[in-house]
Amino acid sequence: MKFRYEAKDGGGEAVRGEIEANGEHEAAARLRERGLTPIDIAPARPSRSGAGTSPSFFMRGGVPLAEKALFFRELAAMTGAGISASSALRVLSGQKRSRRFDGVIARIYAEVSSGSTIAGAFAGHPSCFDAVTVALIRAGEESGTLDASLARLAAFLEARAELRKKLVSALTYPALVVLVAAASLCVLTAVVVPQFERAFRGLGVALPPLTRAVFAAGSWMEAYWYIPLIVLAAALLAARLSLRAPGLRAAADGALLKMPVFGDMLLKASLARSFGTMAALLRSGLPVLQSLRLAASAAGNEKIRKAIETAREDAASGKSLSASLGARGIFPPMIVQMAAVGEETGRTGEMLEKIAGWYESELTEKVKRLGSILEPVMVVIVGGLVGLIAVAVFMPIVSAINSFI
Repeated sequence: MKFRYEAKDGGGEAVRGEIEANGEHEAAARLRERGLTPIDIAPARPSRSGAGTSPSFFMRGGVPLAEKALFFRELAAMTGAGISASSALRVLSGQKRSRRFDGVIARIYAEVSSGSTIAGAFAGHPSCFDAVTVALIRAGEESGTLDASLARLAAFLEARAELRKKLVSALTYPALVVLVAAASLCVLTAVVVPQFERAFRGLGVALPPLTRAVFAAGSWMEAYWYIPLIVLAAALLAARLSLRAPGLRAAADGALLKMPVFGDMLLKASLARSFGTMAALLRSGLPVLQSLRLAASAAGNEKIRKAIETAREDAASGKSLSASLGARGIFPPMIVQMAAVGEETGRTGEMLEKIAGWYESELTEKVKRLGSILEPVMVVIVGGLVGLIAVAVFMPIVSAINSFI
């Protein structure tokens, strides 16, 4: 099996590369034989050629997080009851889940039955199980506490699923309200307003400036209704492309964090995800540097990912975790202080877990407040626009009636 490593040579220079070994301990031993001091060792990611499209932010490999959490909860219960991992996988592979997930579990069972390690079997399916999942399984397998590690993994995935649900709820509702309101106003402007405009033109009624402006907008929408759709499609395509280009992705994610209201929610969600991941890894016995690397990959925001990666490089050079995080400027002081307390007391994982929980509770409260505030605001905005159109339409009618009195 191939492992990616980061080490230091005799002169203190960083060295990176890959090495063949049967496990991380053997890889570390081979590196020491070469005169290198291991800093971080992780399985090399298999090639994804032919594996299809990359996983999205909300789902990896088409398998929902909740379904994976349930699977690991069942696997933890069975291994905790004394059933071997191979037998437990055989039983669970016969459960009626999604076709894709059933196939993955069946292949993992076949690999474990053929002598593969449990972590190695899961690592062979990166489109379904990420590096964090594999690291937690490997930690439990090597320490002889697989059932506890699987239970911790299930709880971790359940927390991530709940966090994503809150974030999706926070972003979907306002987007849906804005979309429906915009569509309704476009239909009203492009279909209804031109009918009144033609009726008033036939009557020869003098039109106030507001009415002329609304009728001009209606005529434009009736003639060029497809232009807003093209602009919307182009904006969505540009956003999609910016998320795929590394340079643009960092700029786009940085801009998202500066958005009013939503930027703070995205920041809290990313911090909760990153430090919740790191806490789970540290409490499973993984070293700080490897935990930081995996926490960075779980950030979901390129700016925060780069900040954690830079903090990891500082920690690798000998700085404390709290000093490395504090030097970045993006992490709130509470995170730095809690990390410092954790380092002094030897309870870093517990402190980071408290940070993640606090940000999750903050996000929950923000979602509730956003829902209660957004609805009346949108009603006022949409009502105001509809009222403006109604006033523009009825002003000439009232003027015509007054001219006959």
